[in-house]
Amino acid sequence: GTSSGKAYEEQVAREVEAFRSARAEGLRAALGAREVLEGMASGMVERIFVDPDDPYPGLVCSSCGTRFPELHARCPYCEGDLVAASMTQEVVAYSLSHPPLELTFVKAPWLKDLGGMAALLRGKGARRSRTSKGMLSRGG
Repeated sequence: GTSSGKAYEEQVAREVEAFRSARAEGLRAALGAREVLEGMASGMVERIFVDPDDPYPGLVCSSCGTRFPELHARCPYCEGDLVAASMTQEVVAYSLSHPPLELTFVKAPWLKDLGGMAALLRGKGARRSRTSKGMLSRGG
């Protein structure tokens, strides 16, 4: 393993930890493809976590481009034809074309449990203040 590889793994670990603590605090965490896609549509996604080895199947409307992680006969919005697509690839392509949206590849059981996809959402709607001094204070 190269030092850059190790640095990348540590960076991923930090990003995952930030997501987990936000999720634990009840802050904005999107779990699974549906919530991630909804967050993307509303522009609330800050960072997306995807499992590169676990492509999540879904559908994309050939007319309006709406993505669906679940089965539909036709597009519920425009009645367009739906074509099979990897939601994982769709999310990766979206993040690359929508900076500063961050993307993290994670190979981990917790992500597989969420359907191979999760996201950290922007804290605009967060009601609690960001400064929680109790958690930062060290014992002593």
